[in-house]
Amino acid sequence: MRIAFEGIKKGFLIFWDESIKLIFLNFLVFLSLLPALLFFSVTAASGSVLTSFMNTLLILPFSFFVFALYRILYDCRQGIVIGFKSFFRYLRLMARPALIFGVINLFAVLMVGWNLRFYAQFEEAWAGIFQLTFLSLTLIWATLQLIMLPLYPRLEEPSFRLALKNAAAIMGRYLLPVLALVLWTALFVAATFYVQILGLLVSFVFIAVLGEGIVGEIVIDVQEVQKEARTPKT
Repeated sequence: MRIAFEGIKKGFLIFWDESIKLIFLNFLVFLSLLPALLFFSVTAASGSVLTSFMNTLLILPFSFFVFALYRILYDCRQGIVIGFKSFFRYLRLMARPALIFGVINLFAVLMVGWNLRFYAQFEEAWAGIFQLTFLSLTLIWATLQLIMLPLYPRLEEPSFRLALKNAAAIMGRYLLPVLALVLWTALFVAATFYVQILGLLVSFVFIAVLGEGIVGEIVIDVQEVQKEARTPKT
């Protein structure tokens, strides 16, 4: 639990030090998601395959802003003074992994949504089992991404595949800190549904700073373990 507590403390310190800038960046991230939210509110009643695809496609710009946000938070952790120019520069520099991230999630959301809708037509127990399976896979995939996003800027040779591989290793080894991150994320997602102003002001940043704090502490712990393993015993 030490890693979780230290990570939460570090996350709040990052937000405290750069709160004004981070709230503004949260607003930019929210704006990137706004077209998808508006389109969904207009077409929710139709529920057609085409509208579902279009709504998912409109989420794609969100991935670029999220990658840039996590890169900015990594700078904050390193004590680098951040600015809005840096954020827009990271939008360009992180475009390739953000695009891969967005496209994979686009297909994942469509696959899960269509399968849940398909199996919802059946009342048999096996259909419910399939739905639970897809929901469980979705939770695992979302958790991996919560770890991968703050981990990616720390890689010596950034690679989406390597980031996911390391995220899976962290998920298996550091269960309690990861669970704290998942619960915090779920709390803010739920709170945003009831108090929409949170999404506009702080929700994305609060989730991201906690991820940066916890994953940063995990990386430090891994490095210390590796250093001890390389140190000759006398």
